[in-house]
Amino acid sequence: HDPEGYGNDGYSRVANALRDQNYDVRTLNLAITTTVPSDAAVVVVAGPQIEFMEEEVTRLRSYLLRGGKALIMQDPLYDAGLNDVLSAWKVRFGDGVVIDPASSLLGGVAAPVVSGYRFSQITKDLPMTFFPLARPVEQIEEDATGMLTFSPLAETTGQSWAERDTEATEVAFDEGVDTPGPLTLMATVEAPALLDSDEMAANPGLKMRVVLIGDSDFASNEYVGSLGNGVLFLNAVNWLAEEESLIAIGPKTTQPRYVFLTRVQANTIFLVGVILIPLALLVMGIIVWWRRR
Repeated sequence: HDPEGYGNDGYSRVANALRDQNYDVRTLNLAITTTVPSDAAVVVVAGPQIEFMEEEVTRLRSYLLRGGKALIMQDPLYDAGLNDVLSAWKVRFGDGVVIDPASSLLGGVAAPVVSGYRFSQITKDLPMTFFPLARPVEQIEEDATGMLTFSPLAETTGQSWAERDTEATEVAFDEGVDTPGPLTLMATVEAPALLDSDEMAANPGLKMRVVLIGDSDFASNEYVGSLGNGVLFLNAVNWLAEEESLIAIGPKTTQPRYVFLTRVQANTIFLVGVILIPLALLVMGIIVWWRRR
């Protein structure tokens, strides 16, 4: 996603929101630079579609190992090699497309909606969010040293699954093939930085921080104004940059707000507003008419 792109798939709206919070937003090409700039507060990897070169993987991994901060988002249907970067911390982006019939936007079971979160500074008081097309985030194995912290923040319901047949026109859970839910859509990873003794003395307690999200379109110009999507993106960046004080300051916007309903919510409103209330009025009218007779 282009931070200067103004189309539906661009990131210009979140880039401008970051500038409003005094961030300097620049593009970074790890194929032509040997290191991440030392003044980079956060590196954002927003849904790459082309596989990273070996040099890019090495440079991004090295940046994180030395206490870097990154928001990494990877969409389903693409494999850019980010799992090679993340393997050092025993996490990965899982296979398949997340399907959640119990909590998804009306008309699309592949657009999971999250209304409850694990506690975090990122998700504190966060409104409902949704992810237009997502893949799971997985912890490969527990960290025996206890120094690595993997924290799932947003999860699907128990009726969800990761559909492995991404070309199917109709989806159904296949036992032994698909991954059953609940599935993690967003997680954070924290681990001590690997520095030499002098650097450690100069930066005591330095940690790498990563936020992993199995979708990047949620923050695109098309969807960032929907529900709490934009707040989620900004909260994640501020937490990574260790600017937690900015999380409590909601972004100002003049964009129109839209109401999105899950299938259950839409059915409930239809049942109450279209059937139950008119039916109750009809019954009351009949009772009044009968008594007046």
